[in-house]
Amino acid sequence: MPNVLIVEDEGLVAHDLELSLRKLGYDVAGIAATADEALQEAASRRPDLVLMDIRLRGERDGIEAGAALRDAYGIPVVYLTAHADDATLDRAKRTEPAGYLVKPWNPLDLRSTLEVAMYRSEMETRLRDGERWMRTLLASIDDAVVAVATDCSVTYMNPGAERLAGVAADEARGRALADVLPLVATDTETPIADPARRAMDERRSVRLPPGTRLRERIIEDSASPIVGANGDLLGAVLVCRDTSEERRIEDELARSDRLRALGALAAGVGHEINNPLTFVAGNLALALEDLRGLARMPSLPAAARERIATVAQSLADAEHGTERIQQITTDLRTFARPLGETLVPTDVAECAAWALRITARETESRARVTAALAPTPLVLASEARIGQVLVNLLVNAAQAIADDAPDANEIHVETGSDERGWAVLRVRDTGSGIPPEIRALIFEPFFSTKPERGGSGIGLAVSQNIVERLGGEIRVESEPGRGSVFEVSLPPAPGSAPREPRTDGGARRADAVRTAEGEAAPPRDGRGDGEATRGGEATRGGEAHRVLVVDDEPLVLQVVVRALAREFRVHACLGGAEALATLERDDAFDVVLCDVAMPDVDGRAVYQHLRDRCPALAERVVFATGGILDDATDDFLRTLPNPCLRKPIAIDVLRALVRARAAGRAATPGASLASGLA
Repeated sequence: MPNVLIVEDEGLVAHDLELSLRKLGYDVAGIAATADEALQEAASRRPDLVLMDIRLRGERDGIEAGAALRDAYGIPVVYLTAHADDATLDRAKRTEPAGYLVKPWNPLDLRSTLEVAMYRSEMETRLRDGERWMRTLLASIDDAVVAVATDCSVTYMNPGAERLAGVAADEARGRALADVLPLVATDTETPIADPARRAMDERRSVRLPPGTRLRERIIEDSASPIVGANGDLLGAVLVCRDTSEERRIEDELARSDRLRALGALAAGVGHEINNPLTFVAGNLALALEDLRGLARMPSLPAAARERIATVAQSLADAEHGTERIQQITTDLRTFARPLGETLVPTDVAECAAWALRITARETESRARVTAALAPTPLVLASEARIGQVLVNLLVNAAQAIADDAPDANEIHVETGSDERGWAVLRVRDTGSGIPPEIRALIFEPFFSTKPERGGSGIGLAVSQNIVERLGGEIRVESEPGRGSVFEVSLPPAPGSAPREPRTDGGARRADAVRTAEGEAAPPRDGRGDGEATRGGEATRGGEAHRVLVVDDEPLVLQVVVRALAREFRVHACLGGAEALATLERDDAFDVVLCDVAMPDVDGRAVYQHLRDRCPALAERVVFATGGILDDATDDFLRTLPNPCLRKPIAIDVLRALVRARAAGRAATPGASLASGLA
């Protein structure tokens, strides 16, 4: 039964109350005669209810004692008094009593008053607990919750709403919702109508349109009306969620999907382009070679010599066009199979020095080129890929500068490290700059602002793709008319520290040409170690070396045979099946140049046949591919020491490599997938 504390300064009345309460089945916690005694008894006994006389001895009366009990312990109080004047009632009501009983009382009135008081107290406790539970719940969720009155003034904000709005709840209370949460449409920058007002007007839940922005954040929002039990509108509640990070991730996933689709397309397009490009570029090179040979004939008339020079220039221009096509397919291949190489500790400053050298013709015709290549931590990367990024940035900088005032413009390259210990490279130019409205588009594949200058729109997309796959960052700062700064940051390789600058400026060997795929192509003069020549043919003991060429594309086969026949004895096989049949009859070849992807019998099968039947010749196989390598074939090629040329294959590179292989020069393991166009 409930435990009741009696507060009464008249002893007889207090005793009578005690007897009556016990008869009614209540327990009596004690009797107090003053407000101070009541507080002491309540503190020690913690009764369920206090039966409080208003007129008490001492400085404080029962109403003051009741207020103190409510504030300190939350104990319900029933006032018991002979005074029911308006002033007393007003004072008593302000303390939120559980009941009010006027003397003289009878047992039935006492019981009913106490029971109602106890029930009311229980309900109020449940309500307070529910409110406390709800406030704790709202405070613990990340979503913003805002309640408004019918005039759309803020009445409540949880901590999530405070963070989203950037305003404390106390400061927001009473202010208009549109002032606290100024919502605009991202695409039009126009204000969005108050969702709370709309929810109340339509008496239903409503949602914000997609792309709603709150200052710099993209949010999702739902608003619902709050309707009382009798149908009256009490206000509305909004639930808002910051979706900026989700949108960013969605954009990244969408971009990844686009790049994945582009990769699949690039693999197919690259293969289909590279085969015909091989015989186009090869025939152009052979024609140029023949024309230049004719032009050196002493008996040639001057008019014919001039005509040959004109035709040669036309063919040279066409050859330059094939090189541009090949560069585009090389860039596309980066999306198809990025970072297939083994990642090793790489010196960014050395890569920068190399990139500056090979882009000198492009950059120095448009601007003064300066560099400050400070030491950087080594980064876990591929020299080829880092070089590709830097070449793309340098060419991009050159193309942003008009070609009419090289002395008035500058391209500056610097390397170093940042406060995180990351390697940093910056390429700064004084070009035309990038307008703010297109700055977010420059890393999109095929977006170009300079197609008239040869821009394909793929270089920056490739660079970003490579940098991000290496765990790095690429940023741009630009101002129209004042130029741009591209900054690449890469995390250091484990245990790396800045290296001292090389005394040779990071120069690579002068007798090798670094290709876009990152491999050192054979020397341009084509001289192999220990090689003898006779009548233009590479020989072995006075006899021309024999070369077997295998390809399923007739025109590719034809141009390769023509290119090699000037130095070697060449046998051609159209496809892998024909090659196997030939090798069964005759395997006395010095070199086998074999396409990788063929429909009947592929290059792997040809190699495995040689490895089983003629291991020495298997060591002198040179592979060629136009692209589309599955993982198994790619892994197979990377484990072999045999080189693999990328189509289209430069004629001088092809001849030099065949000479070296025929002469028995060993290849370096992992040197596969070298580009044929240096």
